[in-house]
Amino acid sequence: MKSIRLLPVVVFASLALLAFKTIGLVTSGSYVLTGTSSAVAAGGGAAEPAPGETLTIPPEPTLEDKAPTLSDGAPTMPLAAPAAAGGHGEGAPAPATEGEHGAEPAAAEAPPAVDAVATGAPDMTAEAPAAQPEGQQIGETERTILNRLAERRSELNGIEGELATRQQLVEAAERKLAERTAALEAIEARINGLVDQQKSIDEAQFKSLVSMYENMKPADAAKIFDALDIDVLLRVAKAINPRKMAPIMAKMNPTVAQVLTVKLAAVNPVTQPTTMASTDLNAELPQIVGQ
Repeated sequence: MKSIRLLPVVVFASLALLAFKTIGLVTSGSYVLTGTSSAVAAGGGAAEPAPGETLTIPPEPTLEDKAPTLSDGAPTMPLAAPAAAGGHGEGAPAPATEGEHGAEPAAAEAPPAVDAVATGAPDMTAEAPAAQPEGQQIGETERTILNRLAERRSELNGIEGELATRQQLVEAAERKLAERTAALEAIEARINGLVDQQKSIDEAQFKSLVSMYENMKPADAAKIFDALDIDVLLRVAKAINPRKMAPIMAKMNPTVAQVLTVKLAAVNPVTQPTTMASTDLNAELPQIVGQ
């Protein structure tokens, strides 16, 4: 017994379905094999079509509008049949069908239309109220906040103006201070120049005095040195060449020569603290012991 393969059957069914769908799209659904259905009026029953009357079916399906609409329930007057042209008789009234007989009781049973104004219902066609201007929509709270912000802005503007004025005053004071500083620096430079100039003059005069004592005879210079103040004598003795100072000291008074020797041998008070500090620093440093 041969087994039936499902794959060819499924492929054949798919192709057949695709062919029917293609024919339906091309012929707008005219391939349906069911009979045509007759339209039935509401309340008229299943009325048979008149002999000789043909029913037409639209070639394309139509979409129904299911949106809700407002029905007009006001009674309407039937239109009279128009008279025959030229006044020759009256037209024969059309025979009433079963659908029309069924529709007349339905129209009689329909309630009369009720006026929307009388019932108090809102009129859907009434115009919407005009929107208020933007300024009127601001509440009291927002208006208060805006007023406070405006006041705060005014205060900040005032503070900014005061700060600008103070900044200008500070800048003016800084300019004046800079000018005074420049003037003082100029005066200081001038004074320093004069001091240096006077110092140079004094040094030149002192050198000339030392040269004069160096060129004198030792005995004459010794007599003058015996009568000089010890500080002046010390300064002159330091400036004179030691080779020329030795004969002068030999001719001087022994007491004066002894005092001068002590002064010359004394430690300079300016260099003494530095020397002592260096000694203390060396004592505090750790000693490196060699291997």
